[in-house]
Amino acid sequence: MSPRIRITIALSLSFIFCLSFLFAPGHSLWIIKSFGIVTLGVNALFLLWEFIFWKIPFWSKYTSSPPFINGTWKGTLYSNYKNPKDNSTKVPIEVFLVINQTSDLVTKVAFYSEESSSSAITSPALTKNGEQWEFSYVYQNHSKYDLRNSSPIHNGTVLLTLDNEKNKTMQGSYWTDRCTRGEIKFTQYSKATATNFSKAKELFPKE
Repeated sequence: MSPRIRITIALSLSFIFCLSFLFAPGHSLWIIKSFGIVTLGVNALFLLWEFIFWKIPFWSKYTSSPPFINGTWKGTLYSNYKNPKDNSTKVPIEVFLVINQTSDLVTKVAFYSEESSSSAITSPALTKNGEQWEFSYVYQNHSKYDLRNSSPIHNGTVLLTLDNEKNKTMQGSYWTDRCTRGEIKFTQYSKATATNFSKAKELFPKE
């Protein structure tokens, strides 16, 4: 539920309360009690929505509510990047995408590999395109210090499609301002939010 809707409901309830209080004979005490009960109930619904209801797949399937993608995603990156030193291409890379999300918006995005990390530099977008949800953001990538000669700091864009909300899989593509591009496929998911590459790796122990 958007902040505008919550504010509208709260203001409407306050307006109704003021009218009832002004025109009620003797400023009846039951009006105040009733308003208190209603306000408590509405706030309880807001809290249930914020912490529980919006995360249930049913809501995003039958309403405009965004799907719950908060957590850590494990996947593989396929890139056309070539090392300028020897012109070699990279093998598929193990990567992790960490998303922090509320019922209204995605608040933080981090992307980790063994050699670099990146974070969103614009507000991420989670939008519905037809029957599918798409997740996109613009990022800045920082390689480890000893790798920056061959892989300098750069910006890029990621566009992912949520394939199956229930099974938590996403795939899509990325492109950068250094003319590299590739595909990303996320096939494993954890509700926990990791803070770096090693922490993310610990969430997915090898079987």
